[in-house]
Amino acid sequence: MARTSPPPAPLLSAALIVRDEEAVIERCLASLQEVVDEVVVLDTGSTDRTVALARATGARVVEGTWHDDFGRSRNEVLDHCVGRWAVIVDADEVLFVHDVAGLRRTLRRSRADALQVTVDSYRDDVGTVGMSHQSLRVLRRRRVRYEGRLHEEVRPVRPDASLQVERTSLITIGHWGYIQRIVEERGKTERNIRICEAAIAEGAGLRGVVDLGRTLAAAGRLEEALVRFEEARAADDGFTRRTALAHGAATLVRLERATEALTWVDQLGAASRFEGAVDVLRAEVLVALGRTDAFVAAYERALAAAEGNGGVVPHDDGVGPAAERVRADLGSALLAAGRTEEGVAHLLEAAGEGAMRIWPQLVAGYHQLGQLERVAALLDPEGDVDRCRLVLAELAADPGPGVSALLEVLDDAYPGSALTVAFAPLVADHLHLEQAVKWSARARAAGLSAHCPLASRATSETLGATDRLLSAAVLVELFDDDRGRHGVEAVAAVLDPPLFGDLLGLVGQLAPAALELLVLSAVTTPARGVAMARALGAHGERDAAREVLAHGLSLGHVDPAVRQDADDLLAELSARPEQA
Repeated sequence: MARTSPPPAPLLSAALIVRDEEAVIERCLASLQEVVDEVVVLDTGSTDRTVALARATGARVVEGTWHDDFGRSRNEVLDHCVGRWAVIVDADEVLFVHDVAGLRRTLRRSRADALQVTVDSYRDDVGTVGMSHQSLRVLRRRRVRYEGRLHEEVRPVRPDASLQVERTSLITIGHWGYIQRIVEERGKTERNIRICEAAIAEGAGLRGVVDLGRTLAAAGRLEEALVRFEEARAADDGFTRRTALAHGAATLVRLERATEALTWVDQLGAASRFEGAVDVLRAEVLVALGRTDAFVAAYERALAAAEGNGGVVPHDDGVGPAAERVRADLGSALLAAGRTEEGVAHLLEAAGEGAMRIWPQLVAGYHQLGQLERVAALLDPEGDVDRCRLVLAELAADPGPGVSALLEVLDDAYPGSALTVAFAPLVADHLHLEQAVKWSARARAAGLSAHCPLASRATSETLGATDRLLSAAVLVELFDDDRGRHGVEAVAAVLDPPLFGDLLGLVGQLAPAALELLVLSAVTTPARGVAMARALGAHGERDAAREVLAHGLSLGHVDPAVRQDADDLLAELSARPEQA
């Protein structure tokens, strides 16, 4: 009888540790579909629907216990995986795989213990990148373990081995967990402080003190954090000393004490073998000091170091930043310093190397140079649709100077492009009213009335009351859209009365069909009725003013002072025009 071989082990597992993540876990798990062979979730005591949601997607859930030790939990979930490789994600993260087939080929051929990927941490709910860093997230499962209660680190299983790392651009990870609102809601700061204090009590020493400092700095408690970094900056252990110096320098910059930070950077350089990562930090401090030539030189030294290290800045204690990220930071700093042409050149090179999250700055630079047609040529929505879609999504998430002008340039270069029509409502707040009208008509012609820029502006949380009201009123006038009526009603009810007169004139000119709705919606109290009647009278609408005044006075109790104002106004309105 022929011997049969056992089936090969799955290639890639996804490993998560979770607790009470029902608000975000579905988004995370959806990003793993069609990428991994299995999803293993270690739940550490959820009391919400996390476990049910995970199982509903087909994930294998292991119910465990939380021990205030991230390293221990990471190792536990890895032990339950069966894949040769495991990708480590958290519930508040999303996995972006740019080439699934390419990733699987890489995993089959790689001899590395771990793959280094870019992690983008967002500063808001729409995905604007606040910072990016490199992280070891794809691990050859049987060769590595985690160490550390907090800020856990990947180490080789064999104590005498060195960790073999390769970099991949096939994966990026988006992280929402450091948005301050989420941090506050979830109590991460207090949890992490508790973990650090437990580690110190168990003998973690100055390394635990550094971890506590990092936690305090992340929570914005900068002075307290600096005390911990001061305590550890002279540690005998090189890793601890370098970590304290690097984070201490960054904290001093946040405290607007950049001159002091330079001293810490000099000490870090003396304690480091690789100057590249030190130069990146030195450049960031020099940017804060406004020393342009000096930060350019520091960034360029770091880039030269990366060129001889596979495109990654060498780092004594882990993984340094990717060259394209360093170049993008250099470009952004030059833009801020007024050296626009140089900044754009560096940003353009970074984009060519694959860096994303730089297009708002690149558009702003080309807009300043009056060369937005070059951006249109780079985007090429007819030739590279996928790349154009990604860039437009990035611009929509963080629109800045030049984005409304870019919309028109794209329309001139690629008339009728569906991508441009879809982009317009995403940046509606940055369009002027005439543009919003134009692109609303385009959207409706394309069958996209649900994505009308005027409707987006009418309910915007960032536009002022006047812009919202006019957008809603024009939506009523031109398109007879109920969303416009709802918008007029909502904005008018909270308008400041001093604005009544000007807005009556504007709406009367632009959208007379919405004028009566504006008047009636604004009069919610007797006092507001008097104010609106006075504004109508000033526009010569005396009969309408008297009707509105009577309507306002019928809405409830009338304060004596309001009654007196109403009587005085009624006398004015009743007088013959030459007497008024």
